[in-house]
Amino acid sequence: QNDADIKDIAKTIEQDPAIAAKILQVVSCSLYSLKTGSVKQAISYLGLANLQAIVFSCIVFDFVDKAKFSDTVKKLFWLHANQTNRLLNAIYEQLLKKKVPERAATAGLLHDIGRILLMLNCREEYRWILKRTQAEGRSLHLVEMEELNLCHQTMGAYLLNLWGLPYELVEAALFHHDPFNKEVTDRELVVAVHLADYLAWKRLGQTPLSTMDERTFDFLGISIAECEILAKEVPVSYI
Repeated sequence: QNDADIKDIAKTIEQDPAIAAKILQVVSCSLYSLKTGSVKQAISYLGLANLQAIVFSCIVFDFVDKAKFSDTVKKLFWLHANQTNRLLNAIYEQLLKKKVPERAATAGLLHDIGRILLMLNCREEYRWILKRTQAEGRSLHLVEMEELNLCHQTMGAYLLNLWGLPYELVEAALFHHDPFNKEVTDRELVVAVHLADYLAWKRLGQTPLSTMDERTFDFLGISIAECEILAKEVPVSYI
């Protein structure tokens, strides 16, 4: 925000080995395919908006430790976020034949960030919400509304907006369970995140925590079969 030199930003990030390693992992994934050990080069390649999103996501997901959920739950939520981002980029590149808009390249990574806030601030209630969702086979955000009178989409969008991240990321978080809402401006992105979110749960061998809107495939001009093949081709990975 203060137009700091990339060299100074890199020097600051290198003081936190965990975040520095995460950034280097991100640029080496299939989305960027840059093999480098230089944080400065990685930052130049990512762009400051994506860098900011990655740093924030690392910090917020680390908060799950304080929420005292099981290691399995913590691992699953982080894995799901990364898998959603990988699938989002694969949907754009392989099925839509285009690049994800640069300002939205981390939309999959941050779409569920509101869950972390709820897990941290409503620990016991959220344990019950997860149990209800699994037992009743319902969408997580609907059970959240019944139990807490708020949902992770609203919480996530509020947080991303508070951080000053691009509106594309805010909108994807807010509407990823309601992609055909009339208020959506970048419908292609939001629908793609909606689809990637659903496919990520399936790819991880989990029952999706929400239903998929049947209009998704016609809107994107792709088929269910194409998506199923794509999901199997994208390796499960933290990055």
